[in-house]
Amino acid sequence: MEFPEFDALEARITKVLEKIEAIKIENQGLQSRYESLERDHKARIAKLKKVESELSEVKANSLGTRKIEAIRKKISNLLVKLEKV
Repeated sequence: MEFPEFDALEARITKVLEKIEAIKIENQGLQSRYESLERDHKARIAKLKKVESELSEVKANSLGTRKIEAIRKKISNLLVKLEKV
């Protein structure tokens, strides 16, 4: 005995289940991609922090070098003044 309504319902349910399975597979791919991008992002953040730290260190050293040069110049000028006395 055939039941057309049940056959149509079964076909629709089967179609929905197939779509759900396809979405699950797509979701797994997207999840993997997300995790990969997240790892890449964390690595780039770590690298950025390292570079920022190095930049800060270079700036501090540069400022120190300028101060040393300024002090040397003042000492040199004072020595010239002392020689004149």
